[in-house]
Amino acid sequence: MQGLSSKSDSMFDLASALSVLVHDMGTQQVGSQTLYSVSKQALFTDAIDERPQDSERVWLPTAQEDFPSRCKCLLSDVPTAPSCSVLVFDLDDTQMWVCQIGASKWDSCDYTITVPDAQDNPQKRHIARRNGIAAVGFPAFWPLCSTYLVGSCNELFLVDVIFDGENVHKIAELVVFKMDFSEPAWHKVDRIGDDRAFLLGGDRIGVSNFGASCMATPENGLWANSIYFLNHLAITENYLHVFSLDKGTEQVQRPFWDMGFDMPVRSPFWILPTNP
Repeated sequence: MQGLSSKSDSMFDLASALSVLVHDMGTQQVGSQTLYSVSKQALFTDAIDERPQDSERVWLPTAQEDFPSRCKCLLSDVPTAPSCSVLVFDLDDTQMWVCQIGASKWDSCDYTITVPDAQDNPQKRHIARRNGIAAVGFPAFWPLCSTYLVGSCNELFLVDVIFDGENVHKIAELVVFKMDFSEPAWHKVDRIGDDRAFLLGGDRIGVSNFGASCMATPENGLWANSIYFLNHLAITENYLHVFSLDKGTEQVQRPFWDMGFDMPVRSPFWILPTNP
């Protein structure tokens, strides 16, 4: 790991520093956050919106009923695709709402999905809590792990960060699966692509399993065929683990810990560039 440094606002351009991790404590300026640039391996401060926007909108019709307070919203494709639909799942019930972009109304329905268990007995499952469209077979003694679904270049990956028993402060292994939609089935792989990196973790609120795919280029400083995991389960540390699938190595960066910041109100979260 390279030594960390702290820079002032004037020495940093936020756009050039992406991808960044945002920490909400430890700054002297009201309304500012401490940010860690992964590419530059340095800290700086900036005032940002926790929900940055590009001002572009896709209009949807007003729903005939209120969505539940606990729900998950998914897109079936990129928003500009003619066939893209918006899906909203009730996290406490088996109800869903769907609206194709450009349609005049929302449709809703109840659903039932059954999945065979280890003894081949049918079990009802909640579709919004499934890891894709096929189960991943793990042995009964599989240790504690954190799971992330990542859509990338029209491919679907499943990343399992496996901890050392019940110790969430130590990572024993990282396993990557890729979905084969022709079967469908998950297959273990050792590559995600020479042009991309995955950014995982962060934002413990709601125990979200955030995962995103980013272009890996010399300009943004991300390693190709690598996975960047912010360990939000070890909330007193928030270490950034960088796994190179090419080299089979793990590097640990401690951007906030090394600067003496206390545990934040919320875990650091990612702000990413938008790619064409």
